[in-house]
Amino acid sequence: MMCKSLQPTLSSLHACRVIGDAALVDTTCLYPSGKVVQVLIRQTGREYLVSDDGAAIRELQATGISVPDAAKVLRAYARKFGLSTEDGAMYETRVAAEDLPSSIRLVANASQEAVAKETDTHTFRPHRHLKSVFAEFIQTKFPDRFEHKLVPGKNRPHLFDYVYESQDNDHHLVIVDPVLRDASSINARVVAHLDVRSGPMRREVEQILVYDEEEPWSSDQLGILQLAAPAIVSFQKMEPLLRQTVRA
Repeated sequence: MMCKSLQPTLSSLHACRVIGDAALVDTTCLYPSGKVVQVLIRQTGREYLVSDDGAAIRELQATGISVPDAAKVLRAYARKFGLSTEDGAMYETRVAAEDLPSSIRLVANASQEAVAKETDTHTFRPHRHLKSVFAEFIQTKFPDRFEHKLVPGKNRPHLFDYVYESQDNDHHLVIVDPVLRDASSINARVVAHLDVRSGPMRREVEQILVYDEEEPWSSDQLGILQLAAPAIVSFQKMEPLLRQTVRA
């Protein structure tokens, strides 16, 4: 009787949202930042692929930790939980439907542990956390205008945190993506945006990379960002551009 009465509460802890051809599932694990660990599930025939979709690396980057060799960093954590790694993601493939609950727990725990242990052993230098400031800015200035969305690329779909879909006849997409001033973050965003630009999208996709003007960006670094997205803008100058772009 007790378990039956608790079932609605327990179900609410595991929210699930459809994103493209995949499902994004909230878990009961938390990153050190307090953010809920989410797992991406994609069906392949009668089996499933369960992945953190690179969330551990993105979470580390959000704290200001440089991850020059993501594969090396993740390999030990993935091995402990019997997972594979590729392109900065930890995942398990060929998962049967009845094994999904345990697979979700494995991936979520591996992702959470990787972030927690790497954060504990890292020496931080003082700086503004762009992604935290950016998230607060979007929530304050553009509430309910942006959403998590899988955008297809030439090689694979990419999950972006801030995607706006226009309501006009073209229904074009606007991807606004904060990027940190470290090699791993720059490389990850450049790879993702170039792949989207070469992808199969039949509608217009507008890509905007946002950088922190308080960081000492070099002209070479900004030039690399320019290769990936036609529009790069400092955080300070972002609001006017977004108001024009999303017609807010």
